[in-house]
Amino acid sequence: RLVTPEGDARALANLIVLHENMEPLLRRMFRPVRGGGHANRFARSLSGDHPELVKEIAALPQDQRTRAKLTEIFKRYEAREFAVHGLDPSDPTQTPKAWKYRSMNLAKMLPINDAHTASGAVEFRMFDLEMLENPTNHRLEAEVYRALVKKAEQMAREGQVAQLKPRPAIPVGEDPAVHLTPDSPREAQAAARELLESLGLDPQRFQPLLQERIQPRRLPTESEFRGLVDALPRGRVVKPGQPDAPLHLRVRAGGLR
Repeated sequence: RLVTPEGDARALANLIVLHENMEPLLRRMFRPVRGGGHANRFARSLSGDHPELVKEIAALPQDQRTRAKLTEIFKRYEAREFAVHGLDPSDPTQTPKAWKYRSMNLAKMLPINDAHTASGAVEFRMFDLEMLENPTNHRLEAEVYRALVKKAEQMAREGQVAQLKPRPAIPVGEDPAVHLTPDSPREAQAAARELLESLGLDPQRFQPLLQERIQPRRLPTESEFRGLVDALPRGRVVKPGQPDAPLHLRVRAGGLR
């Protein structure tokens, strides 16, 4: 179990750290999208928005890895969570989004959002649109998550602590898969196979998924796009996007629009 009835959350702490270590490559493998955009704003990166929170969890001694302590840590970052999503804490229609729109939603596991029942479940949100479109890939992705949970639980039983890997800073709101995985599809696929092996999975079974998903990047990031616009004669963005919401930008340059 990720959290025992007595509140022992060593397995959950391991899961959080392991997931954040693997998240950029998981994004590359799963390629989550929503609304036709190239970034899933409904599955934001916890390490991207709250790096200090993740570091606090990773640094917890074994005897402090409890449900209560993890809840306390998340609560300390609540104001920033509302700000990141542009939420009004006084508006009850907006508060359910806090801590939910994450690549790993812990609001159902920990009492960190009163709008959600802490039912003891972790919701992985990077493959939530795949089931009907490609059931085979969806099952493979679910298998990766099950293996990840199993590894976190096994490490806790054996008294092991997952070590947080340093993650370089990237532009706010951009996809970690773009900045933190190999640009070469061949190298990225090799890294993905190593990840699968580390979870006790057979990479050969996942090869069709890796070949389909890990492809050369075709879309510029938002920062790259803005750089291209800035380089145009009289180019400027006339509808700036917000880090947490936009699916498009409009550009005016040299009389064209």
